[in-house]
Amino acid sequence: MGLVLLAVLGSAGMAQGVPTEEHAPDPTPHGLVRALLRGGEPFDTRVARLPALQVPAGAWPKRPFRARWTAQLNLDIRTRLTFSASGRGTVKVTIKDKVVLEGEALDLSTLESKAHRIRKGANAVIIEYEPPPTGDATFRLYWQGRDFVREPIPPKVWTRAGATPPPVERGRAVFASRRCIQCHAPADPLPPGSMPELDERGPSLEKIRGRRSLAWVAEWIVNPRLMRPDASMPALFGHESAQAAMAAGDTTPFDIVAYLFTLGGEPPRDVPPSDNGGKIFAQLGCIGCHTRPERPADPTGDRVPLNRVGTKFVNAGALRDFLRDPRAHYPWTRMPDFKLTATEASQLAGWLYRAASPPPSPIVHSGDAARGKELVIKLGCTSCHDGLVGDKRPYPSLEHLATADWTRNCLTDKRVKGVPHFSLSGEERAALTALRTRGLGALMRDTAAAYTLRQIDALRCTSCHAFDEAPDRWTHLITETHDLDPPRAPTEGEEKISQVRPTLTWMGEKLHSDWTARFIGGELPTTRPWLQARMPAFPNRAKRLARGFAQMHGFAPTTAPNPSPTAELVAPGELLLNKDGFGCTACHGIKDTPPYATFEFAAPKFDHVFGRIRKEYYTRWMWNPTRVEHRYRMPIYATPEERITLQDEILDGDADVQFEAMWHYLQSIAR
Repeated sequence: MGLVLLAVLGSAGMAQGVPTEEHAPDPTPHGLVRALLRGGEPFDTRVARLPALQVPAGAWPKRPFRARWTAQLNLDIRTRLTFSASGRGTVKVTIKDKVVLEGEALDLSTLESKAHRIRKGANAVIIEYEPPPTGDATFRLYWQGRDFVREPIPPKVWTRAGATPPPVERGRAVFASRRCIQCHAPADPLPPGSMPELDERGPSLEKIRGRRSLAWVAEWIVNPRLMRPDASMPALFGHESAQAAMAAGDTTPFDIVAYLFTLGGEPPRDVPPSDNGGKIFAQLGCIGCHTRPERPADPTGDRVPLNRVGTKFVNAGALRDFLRDPRAHYPWTRMPDFKLTATEASQLAGWLYRAASPPPSPIVHSGDAARGKELVIKLGCTSCHDGLVGDKRPYPSLEHLATADWTRNCLTDKRVKGVPHFSLSGEERAALTALRTRGLGALMRDTAAAYTLRQIDALRCTSCHAFDEAPDRWTHLITETHDLDPPRAPTEGEEKISQVRPTLTWMGEKLHSDWTARFIGGELPTTRPWLQARMPAFPNRAKRLARGFAQMHGFAPTTAPNPSPTAELVAPGELLLNKDGFGCTACHGIKDTPPYATFEFAAPKFDHVFGRIRKEYYTRWMWNPTRVEHRYRMPIYATPEERITLQDEILDGDADVQFEAMWHYLQSIAR
């Protein structure tokens, strides 16, 4: 028998963090419905951002198959458009029952339609693609108008017009996020191509006494969603709170806490309060993912509350250690690694810990550690968590789960003691039902693109980055932290550089996958050092994320080729980029030479361009930068109709040749 002093957290003020049961449907469902068919029958249907596909040879789905996208193409004005594709195989594009592009080729870029008049408003589109029997299946669809060059058709013009596929993809995400497979393992090892999240485990509980307040742990294991509205951890004891368990005479939560107390760990040295921690909180953009520690939880559940962080960690020193290395005890944590210095982590932890809502008065309760050790096995805790003593409890296999009653046990909507309760919404239950109807084998048929889309949501990437037509959350919420880091007007002669962060919309088309993986993994320095924002690292996910970004745009993973500049083009390319040409070096530096006249917008150094950016993206950017990204104020040098620039004394003013020469110069200085 062990005696544990528990500062049991009161439930008052916490329930407001519980999300609502249902979310309102999207009034304008963007995207296309993409179906994969075999023998005329669909076997996989999902929502896609773009009419693009990339399936490596030998990967799922096996040949033969056909892809079909259906959507509405929405135009603001009536216009004439030319359609083309890239990749290999057979393509057919139909708009309002009229075939506008059709053909077969090992290089689909050799096909191009004539100009078609497309009406204003919504136009029903069917896009069909069939890959060749062998090799990679690769497809991308493009359009071109009188006032813009060939480009991928942007996500913003596609809507599904009410056509929604079964929510199998959502069901897969729910199944994986709840870690169902950790208990219900398949008879055989997961095959290649399975959802990567299926291999993820929960946090290690080794030496938890030195990291977490055990009073917080008691409340967490009783009802995690009172503490964090998006918690994936199930409630276990049928109570709303630890106080309710105590009132009911149920000691099981406290028995487990008493056992966890035996796992060792000594609290680190505490850190003092810091006024500068609030400034760091503001500058890192923490407000995009979290509510402020001194304020109540967000009632929508959209942001992770910090009002209990002072009761979660055993002291501010433990919080500091977590901020320095979030993955130390939880490799798959969603918390990003900002590579904080020791001073930054101490200051941020000191402010967060003491700014958070103070805990209520402690309540004394005892727990039986020996019984708690038995309970963590009985309740299946060892299935998800490392650091516990004992074997895993046997559960029905994944194969058995496929035929089980999904209205009982951990999928019931009632709280039952000893049965995990996941607080599933009606939408999540419907998605799991759709998954079961399709078959749990769907968990073993994943794509890199689908993984990346799930992770953009799970990692809250849109807290900092705009994505398609959705703005980033930080910009909308930044006024909440103005008192922590007041906006400063530039002094006389000082330029205020825009803090716009790159959008995720075209990342897969824009960047070579190898560079993206190293950047997301924290291996490369920033290319935008003027930004106050700091790109965090996600090392465990970086390679898969990079592959997925490329795949959703129809690209295979790429690495920048070795530079091979043509000597006679390098000199005119350099001239065009410099002050006597287009003046690009006003904003772009080259190696150790800074830009000569940065105004509101700064830009990456030119010597980093070739190693990062695909040439296809570079070319369309040069033709019309604001069409690619409207937030940047880079000028347009030529129109598609005339194709002549104002620098007519260099390479006869031929825009195509000039842009090519600039690319060769960028190769010559690449590093």
